[in-house]
Amino acid sequence: MRKVVVLVLLLVSMISIMIPLGESSKVSAQYDPPPPHGDPSWKLVFSDEFEGTSLDTSKWSYNYSWGNTHNHRAYCAPENVSVSDGLLRIKGENRRHPNAPQAVNHDGWHSLDYTSGAVNTMNKFNFTTGYIEGRFKVPGTKGFWPAFWTLNAHTGWPPEIDILEVLCHAPNQLHTNYHYGPSWDNKWSHYQRFTTVDLSKDFHTYAVEWAPNYMKWYLNGQQIGTTFRDTRWISQAQDMYIIINMAIGGWEQDPDNTTQWPSYFECDWVRVWQRTIANVGFETGSLDPWYSWNDARVVNNNQRSGSYSLRVGNAPSSAEQVVVVEPNTTYVFSGYGKVPQGQEVLIGVKDYGGPQIVQAIRSTDYTEGSVTFTTGNNNTTATVFFYRDRGTGYAYGDDFRLEVKSDTPIPDLKIGDLNNDGKIDSSDYILLRRYLLNIIDEFPVDDIMAADLNGDGLINSTDAVLMRRYILGIINEF
Repeated sequence: MRKVVVLVLLLVSMISIMIPLGESSKVSAQYDPPPPHGDPSWKLVFSDEFEGTSLDTSKWSYNYSWGNTHNHRAYCAPENVSVSDGLLRIKGENRRHPNAPQAVNHDGWHSLDYTSGAVNTMNKFNFTTGYIEGRFKVPGTKGFWPAFWTLNAHTGWPPEIDILEVLCHAPNQLHTNYHYGPSWDNKWSHYQRFTTVDLSKDFHTYAVEWAPNYMKWYLNGQQIGTTFRDTRWISQAQDMYIIINMAIGGWEQDPDNTTQWPSYFECDWVRVWQRTIANVGFETGSLDPWYSWNDARVVNNNQRSGSYSLRVGNAPSSAEQVVVVEPNTTYVFSGYGKVPQGQEVLIGVKDYGGPQIVQAIRSTDYTEGSVTFTTGNNNTTATVFFYRDRGTGYAYGDDFRLEVKSDTPIPDLKIGDLNNDGKIDSSDYILLRRYLLNIIDEFPVDDIMAADLNGDGLINSTDAVLMRRYILGIINEF
């Protein structure tokens, strides 16, 4: 028995030496970032913390998705993109690249006298709706036009969401935009410009919150400007992908003898979060992302739990939310409601690929209601609602939920047995470390959550530490 313990100890020690804990963005504790605004309904679906020494090409491609040039005077080259010291760095240089054509015609002719870089996630990570954020530092010298933005992966232009654009002759001005419309020569823009601190002096976090019924822009976690709420044109944005680039010239002024060379556009991290349904208990104190038809609002009384509730006034009135769903999937939408004596309020769903479904709640005390629905083959959104079609006075709602319905019994899961051999030992630990280092992306056991040893819904370095302590006999359960 002593020999076995020594062997496991040596093996675990060797793994720890060969694979330092901080090498993987999944391993280090700092890469379990807090969700936007501390709202746990946001789930992280994409992130790159730029640890390592090269660009992660499973997530990013070099240059623009269409090539090396765009509407500015720089030729974008892979060698001008680097990853080191936890940063993505795009270098702008005062040199013509040997592969650059003399000029490019994009919104006018641009002589390609400079070299820079770009990266994009097209067809490696495309997404519809979410909270998209990144932490960047821009150059502070004339001639550069860094940008953090999204385009549609499968259709033409527009749409385009601009999260960060700075014309570096004026590094205290941030530009954001949403371009939309039927065609490139018949489009509109929700353009905003903000005067703020010198953005070249430090890193700042830039974000857009994009829901089916609104877009909001953020700087360092605070909303800036106005909310865009035209749902017709928001729906044009589908299957978007991320671009990070640094243009030279173009919309920005051309470099001159004051320009500092080389200059860098630096990114600390990029993250994308998504959620199915939001503000289910109205504890934000506001209705967003629900929207009111006639008379629905959040009030600080008649709550079932927490401090706030939804109040729907004289009929007909409703509160509705467009939610993100998966095609061909069965969901249960539920919530609690109460009404005056002899009246009713309807909880329901529509626009999911089938007929509207409702259930009436007629109790003067909070009572749960629910509807079950299956999305259509191509439906990625649905509208859930809390609706009064008749009556006076007020109906109240609280504590809504949207969950995937599963009629399949969940099999017993042996936590920690990742190779499904009936025991937990060093081979399982090796599998877990290989997963955390992105060497493998699945385990022999069918359910990947067998590696979630502490039951927090994440697979990270905490689980690796627990497994190692279990193997060494320091603990005897998870």
